Amino acid sequence: MKNIEKNQLGKYRYYFKYKGKNYKGSWCNSLALAREQLFEVQAKVRKDGFIDNKQITFRQVHDWFMEDHKLRVKESTLNKEIGDCKNHVLPKFGDYPIASITVDYCQSVYDEWAIELGRHDIIKMYASRVFKEAIRRDIISKNPFDYVKKPKEHKKPKEREFLERDEFITFMQAAQKFDIEKYLMVRLLAYTGMRRGELFGLTWADIDFNSHTVDINKGFTLGLDNKKKIDTPKTDSSYRVLKVDTETIELLAKWKQQQALRIRTNNLRVKRDDKQFIFASQKKNEFTHPNKVYKVINDLIKVTGIKKHITPHGLRHTWTTLFVEGSGEENLMIAQKQLGHRSVRTTQDIYTHLTEDKKSKAIDIFLEGFK
Repeated sequence: MKNIEKNQLGKYRYYFKYKGKNYKGSWCNSLALAREQLFEVQAKVRKDGFIDNKQITFRQVHDWFMEDHKLRVKESTLNKEIGDCKNHVLPKFGDYPIASITVDYCQSVYDEWAIELGRHDIIKMYASRVFKEAIRRDIISKNPFDYVKKPKEHKKPKEREFLERDEFITFMQAAQKFDIEKYLMVRLLAYTGMRRGELFGLTWADIDFNSHTVDINKGFTLGLDNKKKIDTPKTDSSYRVLKVDTETIELLAKWKQQQALRIRTNNLRVKRDDKQFIFASQKKNEFTHPNKVYKVINDLIKVTGIKKHITPHGLRHTWTTLFVEGSGEENLMIAQKQLGHRSVRTTQDIYTHLTEDKKSKAIDIFLEGFK
């Protein structure tokens, strides 16, 4: 197409000459986007006589960055980032010319995020990378977020709640009184440390009844526009095979039979093992949202009277703590593989944080005796 060029990497950009001055766009991945930019810039040049970097807004650079970024990250990750930028970053910066945004303004926004948001450093990173993109495109020379100071912490870090050994026993004993499907949801989370999304991505083909293993190779996630989907694990380390006990395998075999009967009772078709989700929706026999297990856990907390806010991830932390305490810190690498962490350092940091909380509470209880 006239005024659009393509490089050896398959990227496109516009170019044109107007009143003796040459104009070129930045390389982008889409011919359609390059064409859109061409028409937009040509119209502006003809109207105003010129265009310069001072007129390019933060939102424009953000859109250019996301056009390339979406090809490099998983859809679920992109969906979260788009939501965060839409809700927190673009309302603060979007319509300002990016070259006019100052360090002082960035500092004020960062301070505000620190008061309102627990994830303010992540939001700051999203904003900062847009300025880096502007530097890469020679629109600005410095990133103002490189000069902001870390705000004073306004919120107490959220504690990672988990169950102590006696609480865990009480919790699991109560779970046994629930129906087999709900009990298996909780048991698999609590006895393996798998993630909630991984649990609801399991099909019967992932269960090896002979070797007593569960193959983690996919998981439930939210794609663009929060569309429910089953996707591959986020990292290579998340692919793993977990060993489970005999009782769990027997329960799974029993549930497989009961599930097939329930599906047929509802006049639905039982799918092949590689397509049939272990935890499927009752009405349509499709994958079901992982939030279903939150209610099961909350009901168990009420029944047991445990005074803690336990989530599916809290059961993952429970597994980590009880495993390491029972087998010794020298087995942190085994815990890392079981949890699917990329680094043993991640596992160690979680365990250390949890046990430090326990030490602090123990000291507080001890001191209470002298008041």
